[in-house]
Amino acid sequence: MKKTSRTVRPAVDADHLAKLHHEASAILSLFCSSLTCAASSDGEIRDMLDNMAQDHLSAYLDLLHTISLHDATIGTHFSVPPTTPPVLSVSRQLRLQLVEALLLRHERLESLARTGDSRRFYQDDTLTKEKEHLSTLVHLLTV
Repeated sequence: MKKTSRTVRPAVDADHLAKLHHEASAILSLFCSSLTCAASSDGEIRDMLDNMAQDHLSAYLDLLHTISLHDATIGTHFSVPPTTPPVLSVSRQLRLQLVEALLLRHERLESLARTGDSRRFYQDDTLTKEKEHLSTLVHLLTV
């Protein structure tokens, strides 16, 4: 009987993870632009832009759930994301600053995932702390 050879796949594809972080940055940029536009409008237009921002936040939380499935370090810091984002209670200015901080975190994680050094990406204590900070920022954004 002939043995079939099995290829061992890495547990996580760093390129795929980098693409997920890139997509998270893109969604956060859309979220940020919706918040900015809503801040300078009023009435029905503001409501429509706020709804768009909520949709972007939902998409971001869904993608973050996918990222946490691929990166256990991030996954350990999150509970199951809410199915519908809560009505945001923090000020628009604080939301914008939180989104900007999240953008920086995702861009850094994307860059590091692209380096191909998966051992460093998953075992570096500094990166673990950054991933913890990412989860704290998300929590603050969704309270």
